[in-house]
This record gives sequence, C-alpha cells and structure tokens, in this order.
Amino acid sequence: MKIIAHKTDYYSNEEFYHQVAQEEFVDGLSLNVVYDKSHELFVYSPATVENITVLNLEKHKNTHQVLSLKEVLDKIRSLKLDTLVLLNLVPMDYNVSSEDALKGLIAYNQDYVSLLVTLLNQYDDIQVQVHTISRTLLQLLEKNTNRKLGYFVHGGDLSPFDASYYVFTPNMIDDTIFQEILRLKREIFLSITGAADLDICFRHYRSKYATALSQEIFPDLNFIMAQPTLIMRIFKSE
Repeated sequence: MKIIAHKTDYYSNEEFYHQVAQEEFVDGLSLNVVYDKSHELFVYSPATVENITVLNLEKHKNTHQVLSLKEVLDKIRSLKLDTLVLLNLVPMDYNVSSEDALKGLIAYNQDYVSLLVTLLNQYDDIQVQVHTISRTLLQLLEKNTNRKLGYFVHGGDLSPFDASYYVFTPNMIDDTIFQEILRLKREIFLSITGAADLDICFRHYRSKYATALSQEIFPDLNFIMAQPTLIMRIFKSE
C-alpha cells in the first residue's frame, strides 16, 4: 500500500512540502495541474481557485499563493525529496459549439502536453507520473513521453484504457474490475476527499461486511488524500 499526500489548501505550500519531507510513511505527493491563459502550468487546489477563473491564474498568483509547476518541481528538487510525484492534469472545460471552438480545443490540448513534456524533460531526477480524466490528453501524452501514465476513471466510465495505473473515487469501487487491473500488473489509487469516502473504504475493505475478494485485493490498493495521517491510522497501522 502506498499513501500519497494530496496538495490542497489544508496546508500552505511551505507546510505541505515540508510535511511530505518529514513523514516517513508518506510515499509520494499528488498535485492538480492546470494550463492557463498565460501559457504556464500551475499547481492549484479547488479551494484555491473557488472564486477564480482557472484559465487566468497568473494575475492571482501572489494573492492566492499559487505556484507554477516549475516552482514546485524546483522546490521538490531543493528539498531533495526522493518521492513519487503524481500530477493530475485538469482538462479545459471547453464548450465546443463550432468548428473554430473545436480547433481551439485541439490547439489547447496540444500546447498543454507540449509544455508539460518540455518541462518534465528538465526533471529526469524526479519520479513523476501523470494522470487525467481526459482521454485526449492521455493519447497525446502517450506519443510524447515515456513517463508512466494513469487514467482517472470518472462518471461511471469503466471502459478500458490501457494505462500504467488507474485512479478511482470510492463510489466507483468494483472489486472484480480491480482484481483484473491488478492481474495485469497495473496500480490502483483510491482518491479520498473526506470522511464519507473514508467510511466507504473502511466498510468495504476492513469492516465485518468485507468480502473475501475485497480482503484479498486490499493490500495492493493505494490511497491519495490531503490528510495522509488518517490513512495511516485507519488502514496501514492495523
């Protein structure tokens, strides 16, 4: 089991990266990434941009302590964090209502991937894996990088996509599918956003209601959460 600390506003930038450096049980960190109008990649959390247009982060950078992805990777390097880094690429919420809009979306996705790959090529010393809910971004990434790529399964979409790992939310737990993914030597991460998600996971895998199959695959599951200590106390300390 891997425990991944997810960056949200639960911690400030300084607190978060130093926490990851100090906690021995944390196996990696998870970051949301967006490509905005200033043609820069930013790391942000939903709380940070609750009242901000995600495509215009540059002018809010100082006010809301938003760091560019380059700044974050430099910080990881400076702290000598020998840890896994998961990047969740947030796709553009684009209303494709015309041919020009479609061309704009295609160009946006191509620029997004090109900028990301160019940046990551400067950080071969950092173990970075990339996932997203966008199949389009994944297909572009497959052609342009050798980094491990993951698919963030969402909205009931369980159709196959060959990835190195898969990210699920707890409401999409399906042990039969998980068993097949693990048989194929792929990794599974469960993205936990709060107490309700923790409750689902505990009831399904560690309570008296847990099936033989769920108990069998549980040790091979990984968890992503903003409060990794809770995962450690509830699951890994057993």
